[in-house]
Amino acid sequence: MALTPMFSHNLKKPHVAVLIDGDGAIFNENLVFNSVEGGITAANLLDQGIRHYLWGESDHFQTCDMFAYMFLNKQGLAATMAEYYKDDPRYRPNTLDNFLAGFTQHKLFLAVDAGQHQQAADKKIFERLEVEIQNAEHVILVGIAHDHGYEDVLRHCPGYEMFNHKLHLLKTYKGSNNQGNILRIFKHNIFRIQDLFIKEKLWRIEPFPISSKRIGLSDLSV
Repeated sequence: MALTPMFSHNLKKPHVAVLIDGDGAIFNENLVFNSVEGGITAANLLDQGIRHYLWGESDHFQTCDMFAYMFLNKQGLAATMAEYYKDDPRYRPNTLDNFLAGFTQHKLFLAVDAGQHQQAADKKIFERLEVEIQNAEHVILVGIAHDHGYEDVLRHCPGYEMFNHKLHLLKTYKGSNNQGNILRIFKHNIFRIQDLFIKEKLWRIEPFPISSKRIGLSDLSV
């Protein structure tokens, strides 16, 4: 019984939700190759970069909780990286596993293998978005502009019309093609964190495990 007031209070504490399409936002290879330590560094850079963007040095910088959910096709991403970086002496078969182990050491960060079914990561992101768009103070979307389907789903998300001002886009790739529609959704709520993600898309590799053709490759990546 004594836990109820505390639990209720925690639910009301302001928080930021960070929803990451891990198939469309690939972290800087120097971080990934740095194993567990690289994952820890990436999580801290993500946390601090978002806080600076939202609040600068205001009180919320330290007092607001930040929850990050990375959804990805882990097997597909590992296969693509193994092929793409096969000539890089820093790459090891457990490179991705070690990086994710470090990333999830952050208190409130999770990495979830959504499986190889097509658009599985997308589905998980929007299931989480339906909860967070009403409850979070801000929602940061990462790596979503690579997929044509995101625009319509965003606009049809329950609560979008009332809460779309909460949405922010963290850009990843520097390249930009045909991004006008998805970028207009976020208006001026668009930002980057320097050196956090790879600068160029990984080249297309055949054959693909079911949905791994999506990994960091399509023309709408930012």
